[in-house]
Amino acid sequence: MNKVSPKPIKGKEPDNNIPLLVSLDWAANAISVSARTVRRLSQLGLLPKIVKIGHSARISRQAVLDYISRLNLAGVCL
Repeated sequence: MNKVSPKPIKGKEPDNNIPLLVSLDWAANAISVSARTVRRLSQLGLLPKIVKIGHSARISRQAVLDYISRLNLAGVCL
């Protein structure tokens, strides 16, 4: 079973122990959506392309955090 890190806390700096590329499960948990929705957001260009490392799909942690910031600026509550 994959371990998913807790959702980032608003106003707190991201944990430096989290890698630059994170799992789709981590991204989904941070955005409060499913991993499939993370894939859709990537396909629509709202998130960057998903990187495959072996059989593992990864996405930029900073891009996920930037997406959350854009949602917050638009007034969307997560």
